[in-house]
Amino acid sequence: MSSRGATIVAFVGLVGVALSGCSAGPEGDPGELGRNEAVGETSQAVLSPCVSGQLNSGFMTHACNHALFGPWYGARAASTTTPPWFGVKAGDTTTNAVENPLPSVTDSGYPHVYYTVTLPSAGGGVYSGKMKFKTGSTSALGTGDYAIAWNNVTSILVKQGATTINPDSSISPSPGVMSCSGYTGYNVYPFTIGASTQYDITLTANTPTVNISFERIADHRKRLYQDLDGDGWGNSGVSLLSACAPWAAYPVTQGSDCNESNASIYPTAPETCDGVDSNCNGSDCT
Repeated sequence: MSSRGATIVAFVGLVGVALSGCSAGPEGDPGELGRNEAVGETSQAVLSPCVSGQLNSGFMTHACNHALFGPWYGARAASTTTPPWFGVKAGDTTTNAVENPLPSVTDSGYPHVYYTVTLPSAGGGVYSGKMKFKTGSTSALGTGDYAIAWNNVTSILVKQGATTINPDSSISPSPGVMSCSGYTGYNVYPFTIGASTQYDITLTANTPTVNISFERIADHRKRLYQDLDGDGWGNSGVSLLSACAPWAAYPVTQGSDCNESNASIYPTAPETCDGVDSNCNGSDCT
């Protein structure tokens, strides 16, 4: 394993506990009751519909942890038409670094890396430079959507060849608002998974140094449930997977409510021995 790959592995081990609650998990939180239950899904949506207009708190916490704890990686953007790769350390022009940008151990894009990018001067107090990004050939959840989170960037232009890739319009306001000092915003882009698929990313700022990172949206999906009685527990039969923050139609992340018309009946409700199964365990008084 290369030293760069070893750095990432070491980092994952170091902060794995901090990230475990916010990293990918298509069935939601590990302790959720009814996690393995049969679920009648209305959609397998990642972003659309994203009525809340924001990515969920898991994405926020996960990305912010990378900004706080690393790994950090230096990169130097270029003003030329042949920009360097994200994942190649600034000044490293060796063949291996250029042809096998970090991370070499997964071939699935460059998530979990917080980059410090130095931009060349464009004159007049403006700095602008280009970098290349590749999604890689694999994605465990089969989607190529990526969030690009940044700090100090005034504009981002993403192109695939001559085609401009616009941010996903379901995230509104755009850019999305981050909740930590490591970033000032993010956009979500509909990237394509493919070993040879690459994107040119132009960063513009009023400062020569900016920060940027990439996160696969599919890694942050949670199951959201309908909650008709407002007791904080959802209808296991009506749910969807989404990386968006909960909204009115799907407001909760825990299912297993056995009575959606009575707010006093839910899995952790107290039992009163009144002939009603209040805690959804199949019996009264227990």
